[in-house]
Order: sequence, then structure tokens, then C-alpha cells
Amino acid sequence: MNPLTGALKFLASSIFTSLFALVFFLVAGRVASPVLVGQVAVLQLVEGMAYASMSLMPTPVVTREVAHGLGSGRRGYGTVATSALGFTLMASPFMLFVFLFPSYVPLALPYYLLGLYSNYQSSVLQGRGRFTDINVANMTFTLVKWGLSTAGISFGIGWIVMAWTAAAAIRTGFFQWMLRGVRPRIDVLEVRRIVVTGLPVYLSGLAAFVAAAGDRLIVTYLMGAYFIGIYQLVALAASVPTVVGGSVSSALMPSATYYAAKGHGLKEMSSPTFRMLALFGFTAGVAGAGVAPFFISHLFPKYALGVPAMQLLLLSFSAMIPFTALQNYLITKASYRPFAVIAAAGAAVDVAASLLLIPAFGVTGAALAQAATDVVVSLTTAYFCVVHGVFEIGKKEKLTVMAIPFLLMGVTPAWPVLLALVPLAFRQLSLVTRGDFDQIGGFVPGALKPAYAAVRGCLKG
Repeated sequence: MNPLTGALKFLASSIFTSLFALVFFLVAGRVASPVLVGQVAVLQLVEGMAYASMSLMPTPVVTREVAHGLGSGRRGYGTVATSALGFTLMASPFMLFVFLFPSYVPLALPYYLLGLYSNYQSSVLQGRGRFTDINVANMTFTLVKWGLSTAGISFGIGWIVMAWTAAAAIRTGFFQWMLRGVRPRIDVLEVRRIVVTGLPVYLSGLAAFVAAAGDRLIVTYLMGAYFIGIYQLVALAASVPTVVGGSVSSALMPSATYYAAKGHGLKEMSSPTFRMLALFGFTAGVAGAGVAPFFISHLFPKYALGVPAMQLLLLSFSAMIPFTALQNYLITKASYRPFAVIAAAGAAVDVAASLLLIPAFGVTGAALAQAATDVVVSLTTAYFCVVHGVFEIGKKEKLTVMAIPFLLMGVTPAWPVLLALVPLAFRQLSLVTRGDFDQIGGFVPGALKPAYAAVRGCLKG
């Protein structure tokens, strides 16, 4: 199980998805009103709500159990995999809550059901290190979903729902073909074990949804589809660095679990990961915040109101990338209880801050609320990772965290200076060293060895 090639595959898939989604919103921003974008945002919010509430067998726990079995030398997929697939059948009747929403949302019920099932399929495949299969399916899903949506955008939200459903059916069918021989089956004892073990993760998933989307739900409730359309578009664009960083996490957790089962220490894996992802996140955040005004004013002039919000979200999301990655090590160690506390704290801050700031500052207030939430979630994540022995805050980690407030310079005209200083500071302070890169050297594919050697040569020993 190669974490680097796995991360690169997820990275390619993430970039592919982001580009196609960007094309859709670029077209929607020019030929459709923010109301249509707002309807798409509502579909996405309900999707997140459905997956968070219906995944009583948490997908990270399923992935961890399958990967641990593989690392321990067990053959086959086991009852965890078959029970995870069968669990969708148990959960499906509860998906009828979508009929509580506007009339176009229930049309997406088949899409949500297929998505829930494919999430469990993907979690099983991740646990087995089948990263190529997952990303081929996800890229096909993206091509059909956003390609058909863009081509038929003039037909309205009904067409978009049908395009998404067709894409979900294709992905589910592909995953099932890759899992041929693994049939959905409900093993009550196995389901109960995973549900009880993963209950903190499930509760944290619900709270995390509120923490991540509470500001958007409140914007929808207080300001309507027009303003959620504006906020959703800038939030989507601002999340691109997070999506790229998340591609690492998709391979990180199963790989860390696999190697932990073989005796490798978690601290020696987590600290270099934290600092290398911080370098990426800080650089991407500053660059994104700097070019955001140009990006929005030229490509999406109807959404110029959202520029300050986009800049704040870019910096906030990007700074959170290394902290989000640390959560994978808690799952690897099967330390699930902290997730409930982390997510509950984030949800409470997001709702309170949103109710306070959105009426006063509109979509910019929503971004401020999300930034406050990200700070709380990041700090509590770091605390629990240290307490549970999967992360150590040394001098390098302290300097990395202390650099975060300086990222606010990314919203000023001095952002190009800061963009140059970030990698220079990481090199001069030895926050990322050749030794850190040497830990992943053995996983680098031959085609990337020259690029790896060039980057490594720029670092201190």
C-alpha cells in the first residue's frame, strides 16, 4: 500500500473534479441567475445532511477496519465489508426526509441513495488500497455529473438532478463490479460492533456537518436562494486547496493504519505530514486570497459581493489543512471519542457566530463565522492528537502554528511578498527538511524521481 501514489491518484481526481465543477459554475454564473446556483447549493447541502445522518456505520471506521485486517494478514474482505454494503438497505427508508424540502429536492432521492451506497463501496476499496479503482470511478462520475449538467443547464434544476443521478448509477455499478463477489449482507453483530465503536465518529459527523454547513444553512434561511448562490460559488472556489489537501487524507488514513499494524510509529508519520501540508496550505491560501478579486470580478462579475468572503475562506480553509490531516491518525489509533467533542465545539461556534455575524455582515459574516469555527476545530484537534499520543508539538510545529496569523496579509496588496516569504521561511527555519522528504523517498514512482530530487535539493538537511 503506497500512500504517496495513492495521494497522487486522489490529487488527480480532486483536480479533475474541481475543474469540471468550476466550468459548470462559470457557465451558470454567466447564463443563469444566482437563484439556480442557490438551488444547486441546496441540493448539495441536503446531500451532506443525508450522508452525515445516514452513515451510522461511519465510513472512516469501515476503512480503518478493512485496512487493519489487510495489514494483519487477513485474507478476503470480511464481514465488515459485506455488512457495510448491506447497511444502506437498512438506512434507506429514513432517506425519505428529503420530502420535507422544496419540490426539486425529492427528485434527487435516487441520487442520494446511490451516493450513500457508493460511499460504503469506496470506504471498503480504500481499506484494501484500491486507490486506482476509486479514482477511475470518481473521475467518470465527475465527467458525467458536471458534463451533462453544464451541457443542459438551460433546462433547469430538473435536468441537473437527472444528470447527477445517471452519474451516481454509473459510479455505483463500477464499484460493484470491482467488488464482485462481495455481496451486501447484514450481519447484526458486526453492524452493532461498528455502530457502537464508531458512535463518537458518527456523532462528530453530524456536528461536523453543522460546523461546515451551518453558516450556509443560516444564509439560506435568513437571506434566501440569491445570496446562498453567491456564497456557495465563492465557498466552492475557496475550497479548491482543501480538496487538493484532502486528496492526501484519502490515502493517508488507510496507509497509516496499514503501516501502524506493521509496527511503525504514528508520531514519526504525523509530524512531517503536518509540516509539509502546512507549507502547501499556507502557500495555496495566500496565492488564492491574492488573486480572488481578479478571479471573481472577471469571471463572475455578478458575484463581486462575495470577494471578501472568498478571501477569508481561502485563508481559513488552507490553514486548516494540516490539522484536518491529523484527524486521520486518531482514527488509525481507534481513538474515536475526541471526534464528538471536536465537532460539537465547531458546530456550537459556527451556529452562534453565524447568527451573530450574518445579519450584520451578510455573506462576509458567514465567512467570518466559518473562520472562527475552523480555529476552534483546529485547536481542539491538535490538543486531542497530543493527548492521545499520535502527534507531538515540538519547536518546528510551534513555529508552524505561530505563522498562521501572518496569513492575513494575503488580503492586502502585500500578498505577493508574503507568497515569496512562505516557502523561504519554511526552508530557512528548517520546518520542512530533506530528512522529512527522505521518509517518502521510497514511495516515489520512477517517473517522479527527478522532480522529487529537485525539490529535495532546495531544502536544508
